[in-house]
Amino acid sequence: MLPFCGYHMGDYFKHWLQVGKDLTPKPPIYCVNWFRREENGKFMWPGFGDNMRILKWIVDRVHGRVGAKETPLGMAPKYEDIEWDGCAVTAERFATLTRVMFSSGDENSSCNRSGSTPGSAGTAFPCAQP
Repeated sequence: MLPFCGYHMGDYFKHWLQVGKDLTPKPPIYCVNWFRREENGKFMWPGFGDNMRILKWIVDRVHGRVGAKETPLGMAPKYEDIEWDGCAVTAERFATLTRVMFSSGDENSSCNRSGSTPGSAGTAFPCAQP
C-alpha cells in the first residue's frame, strides 16, 4: 500500500482512528489486503479487475446477504461468500490474503511498536485504545 499512500502511514492510520472515534453511528469497516505479496515479491491478489469481487461482497454484506469473519482490523469476507467464477484464487490463498498480522507472523499481537507494524510506520503507528 505504501506506493499508493501520499503521506506517512502512521499519520494515515491516526487520522482514520480519530475519524472512527468522532463518527456516530459507526460505519462498518471491512478488511481486505490488495497489497500482500508472495515470497517472490509478486502481489497475491490477481489484479485490479478482480476488486469488484470484494466490492460486490461489501454490497451484499451491507444488505445482509453474506457473512463475514471478524478480524482486529474489521470484518473480512469468507471465501465461500465471494463470486470466484473465472478466478484462480484458492481457499488457502484467500486465507493468506485475509490474515491479519501485526508483526513477524504474530496474529495475536494487539499492537507492535518495533518498526514492523503495517506500512513500516514504526513508533508513529498508533495503537487504538478501546
